Amino acid sequence: LISIKHLKELNGIEVKDDHLIIGAAVTFKQIINNSTIQKHYPLLVSACSLIGSTQIRNQATIAGNLVNAAPCADSAPPLLIDNAEIVLKSFEGERSVKLADFIIRSYKTIIKPNELVTHIKIPMDKTQDKFFYHYFQLGRRNALNITRVSVCAKAAFNEDQNITNIRIAAGS
Repeated sequence: LISIKHLKELNGIEVKDDHLIIGAAVTFKQIINNSTIQKHYPLLVSACSLIGSTQIRNQATIAGNLVNAAPCADSAPPLLIDNAEIVLKSFEGERSVKLADFIIRSYKTIIKPNELVTHIKIPMDKTQDKFFYHYFQLGRRNALNITRVSVCAKAAFNEDQNITNIRIAAGS
């Protein structure tokens, strides 16, 4: 086995060209503790906070959660809502795929055998909308839960309390 978690290209969280870039080897603990993600992507923080145990969040990575394509992947619904893209690299070059197109069914993605996820790219929301959001997941128990059903919603309202923008994604 070879650990790739220390490769510089796969680590780090940064804002670049109006996108949040999350390296493939970034752990859920790093996501939860990152002030930029807390400010701009609180749904992702909420979902990642519910993944496994402290030990799992300290080691498990965002790309691993997505490449596995398990229906219970808690990080997927908030990333779908925010139009995330998966950036893949191989000797043939680099390609970017919308997460909605990356996962094609339970435990199946479009990643090729010679490709590696390098990072997740999320557009920074340019609207001035103030969103209200919630991530809900249900499992069989409270501790070390495997999500059975999850729903993620993000909505903005105008002064008359009418919905002006809404995004919903389900998991499991």
